[in-house]
Amino acid sequence: MALPIEFFTLVFRKADIAASFPGGLDAFLKLCDAPTFLEDDHLVRMSFMGLSDVDAVLNLIDSARPADELRYAVVQIGIDRSQVPAWLATDDTSSYVWLAETVPGPIVEPPGYFGAYFTPIPLASFNDALRTRGVGLEMHSNESEVHEVTFLRGSTFVDAWLVADEQQYMRGLITQAPRGRRINLGEHQQLIADLEAVVRDLGWDGSK
Repeated sequence: MALPIEFFTLVFRKADIAASFPGGLDAFLKLCDAPTFLEDDHLVRMSFMGLSDVDAVLNLIDSARPADELRYAVVQIGIDRSQVPAWLATDDTSSYVWLAETVPGPIVEPPGYFGAYFTPIPLASFNDALRTRGVGLEMHSNESEVHEVTFLRGSTFVDAWLVADEQQYMRGLITQAPRGRRINLGEHQQLIADLEAVVRDLGWDGSK
């Protein structure tokens, strides 16, 4: 498989992390806490808008394990191949990468998300519509109009921010990027699609 390049993309070998980073890949992901984290069979990547963000994560990694002991590369779309280390391969436009001397295969797609503001929808109606699709809703905070919530179906869950007023009308919804390594991407995408379908069924016209 291959990983897409977005902005400044920091790429590591999974084998190096598993062998040298305290706690392995799970501890590495927890420390970096990067919503743009993606992995294939051989590599992990995180993308950032600026080099200062890349440096901040490398400094964070240094606090647990010297980052220069882990092979990594910082890659941008269109980077000259001479600037890419020998253990990393890219396509002609350097828009995705894979471990050299392996077959790239399909590109790993980032998990989807859903976000919109809309004409107020009764929260009770939203809950009822979710239940018809087998989706549960857990509310984690009620201190303001912006609530931290989790949508659940089986072992799949999506964290989100839900905007609701004091009259129990929902006014907006935006999902968060998953923070775990072992998500079922197909089930995650289906849950996101169902959240959007529920809001459309309740009157949202598709405008942001």
